[in-house]
Amino acid sequence: MELSLFLGALAFLAVFSTNVPDYTFEDGFRVVSPIDFIKYQQGYCLKENKILSREERYKRGILDYMEKKYKLRMKLSTYSCEENEDCINHDFSNLEYYKSDYINNFNWFEVLKKEQKQHERGWIPSDKSNLDFKMVKLKKEDIVINKNRAGFKKPILSGSDYVRRVYTECSFVLGKDFTFTLLGGIYIDDGLEYDLADEWKKKYEEKFIKRNEKIDNCGNCYNPINYWYEEMKDMYAHPQGG
Repeated sequence: MELSLFLGALAFLAVFSTNVPDYTFEDGFRVVSPIDFIKYQQGYCLKENKILSREERYKRGILDYMEKKYKLRMKLSTYSCEENEDCINHDFSNLEYYKSDYINNFNWFEVLKKEQKQHERGWIPSDKSNLDFKMVKLKKEDIVINKNRAGFKKPILSGSDYVRRVYTECSFVLGKDFTFTLLGGIYIDDGLEYDLADEWKKKYEEKFIKRNEKIDNCGNCYNPINYWYEEMKDMYAHPQGG
């Protein structure tokens, strides 16, 4: 009798519930009723019971992407210092997001190129830098959308334990069905030869990171932190290949 009731309950759930994307969850979906499923297909953000505008949804998605990237960098960097027993001396500051009043979307390349040549560690915030970098908490208001491109009103700089990245006003290419792609190539590393950066600059439109990022109806980006952590942690544990 109990088994039949259990099977009946499963059948009821199969008929009267289904899944929709919800990228606040690691697996990327949530179970909803048939009515909510229909609403989701119409474009509703179920948690807010409204349809977000295109601009709002993309801005939320890009902001969520940046926040999840930061959390992943922190998690990997913490793992690295624990594995190498060096957390006391480990510098996490380069993992934050920064901007400078001296850098804008027109001069960033030349300014950072000059800064890189002057200082051994490039634009990483330090007393040696003349650019007065300020740590920032990213907000939707920082994001600008122009047709099929998106980015930041002022360049945002960040890093990991190995590379530094610049996000400009057109760092994201917006795709169909609320996806976006991060333009690849804006890396400034300690030993970078600038002819490589110049070559990249000429081919700005051509170099892409292949993975399309997806945004759900509420503006959450699908970027499963735990999955990427497991994929990347060995590289962080043995940065020199040992």
